[in-house]
Amino acid sequence: MSVDIYDRPTGWQGEVLRSRALRSFAVACGLTLFLSSQPVQFAWAEKPKASKSKSSKPAVLKPTPGGTLNLLLSTPHFAHLDPARIYLSRDRAFASSFLFRTLLTYRQVAGAKGTELVPDLATNLGQVSKDATAWSFKLKNGIKFEDGKEIRCEHIKYSVSRVFAQDVITDGPMHLISLLDIPMDAKGKSIYSGPYTNSLEGLTAFDKAVTCAKDKKTITFKLSRPEPDFNYMATFGYVSPIQPEKDTRDLYDLKPESTGPYKIAENSDIQLRLTKNKYWSAKTDPNRIPMPKEVIVKFNMSREAIDQAILDDSIPNAISLVEPLRANREKFQATKKLRARNIIATNNYVRYFAFNTRAIPCVEARKAIYLAWPTKALTDIQGGEKFVGTYATGSISPLLHLDFAPTKQVGPGSPEFIPEGNYETARASLDLARSACPFVVNKLTSTGLRVDVRKSDDFGATSALVNEALAKIGIPVIWNEITSDYISTVRQPSKQSDLSSAGWFADWPRASAVIPEIFLAKGEFNLTQNETDEKYKNFAAKVEKARKTLDSKARANLWKELDLDAARFFWHLPTHFGKTQTIWGSSVQSVVIWDAFSAPAFGKIWIKK
Repeated sequence: MSVDIYDRPTGWQGEVLRSRALRSFAVACGLTLFLSSQPVQFAWAEKPKASKSKSSKPAVLKPTPGGTLNLLLSTPHFAHLDPARIYLSRDRAFASSFLFRTLLTYRQVAGAKGTELVPDLATNLGQVSKDATAWSFKLKNGIKFEDGKEIRCEHIKYSVSRVFAQDVITDGPMHLISLLDIPMDAKGKSIYSGPYTNSLEGLTAFDKAVTCAKDKKTITFKLSRPEPDFNYMATFGYVSPIQPEKDTRDLYDLKPESTGPYKIAENSDIQLRLTKNKYWSAKTDPNRIPMPKEVIVKFNMSREAIDQAILDDSIPNAISLVEPLRANREKFQATKKLRARNIIATNNYVRYFAFNTRAIPCVEARKAIYLAWPTKALTDIQGGEKFVGTYATGSISPLLHLDFAPTKQVGPGSPEFIPEGNYETARASLDLARSACPFVVNKLTSTGLRVDVRKSDDFGATSALVNEALAKIGIPVIWNEITSDYISTVRQPSKQSDLSSAGWFADWPRASAVIPEIFLAKGEFNLTQNETDEKYKNFAAKVEKARKTLDSKARANLWKELDLDAARFFWHLPTHFGKTQTIWGSSVQSVVIWDAFSAPAFGKIWIKK
């Protein structure tokens, strides 16, 4: 998932959808809560009962059911609730915890184990063919919708079919459209257009690609190419079952039917309220332990009001779905009690600048720019490593645990990396470039380096730091500050500059969701224009080899090699592995960050009474 920012993102709520969807950050608007020097009081905030214990020893708290969990959101609503249209990782974590079951899911635990797949609707992790072009999953018995009807294979197949109705089911992940073995037409679009309007040819192709066995429990997906990581896609909402007769098309977004431990009782302009789903069974679902009696998402609160409410603990049973404002980050570190109610954790988001290699077809010149980049100064001005993130060592986040290893070519571990800027080595690399590609150096030193960035409040300060740094190696900077439609602009080769601000959030915790997307010609967000680079052909061949490698560890080694290759070729200028700060009230217990989504494991939370 691409992210189009130059200044620091606001954590998991700062993600944006792909170019076919909404590509801008959600901006808080509407209801404003006026703050005074006194704590804000909310009628709906549960206060914990005073303890009667006189012991000086802290009591060991045991999870207890009941209470209301409030989630505070600065936007007027979630982007989507239709499971096929949910894409933001925070929203996927929320939906997976409370509302929708999928074929597989992730363990709701902290750390690397939180990226491990476990069966959900399926009985196991799936059966894959020898060439990884077919995957089958068998459903558990006794799983029901919120109306009590039993879930069958046909309900999942129908859910998958909706993804292809791109004129109705918008903004969601499109993995299946390109991956299922369904032909494309002359315009590169699938010949199948979903369940609402279709041709016999398209329907026949879909029925061959997605099949249900006679037992009505086994679903098989036939793919157009090998994909050993397809089981990670089985965690997305597009494989959450839907009853055709309950499908209200676009309006399904307002009140989708639940298969999880909670169901939607209210979805208004003020709040989303979830209550227990009586047809959910813990016997078939060991992954979720629904503790709160109800879950309420409060919409349209200003971010300042959210921060103040958590700081004052005036909503003790609440967790924020947005990161604190930059001015308030340190306030949550001021006391021991506040520090116990927030987590600053590495997220799945990798920040970088993409080199347009057609514009700068000289690795020595690209390396010089990387070495002179003022990474530390840019980090410090935005809050420091504590809040912004650690210096990136490549394009694969450390949260992709199995596939991650520092490249030692860029970032920490590289003998040439100096976060303040390694100007001596940068000048030496530029001297080499003068011999290898004098026309490139002449352009950079005379005309300047043109850089695409999205308009931001920090632009003046951050651009000045870059100007000063690159001037030390004789390269002036020309800034192309884009005020709207950033991603759609930089994705056009004719409009892209020499260097473009970028970021990537992996759709699943394997590098198959990173390397092909940002470095292959047909990738979702390849801004490097590297198809003409002499190194590209071998690189692309190695990607295909990784995609066909069934052994997970062997595949991981190939992804690590590819991450190193991209760093050695200086196709990009990595800056940070991002961080997110999560804050909550004193009654909210057992908050951990779910590495699969870089968001709280909502299903583990309980309320202290």
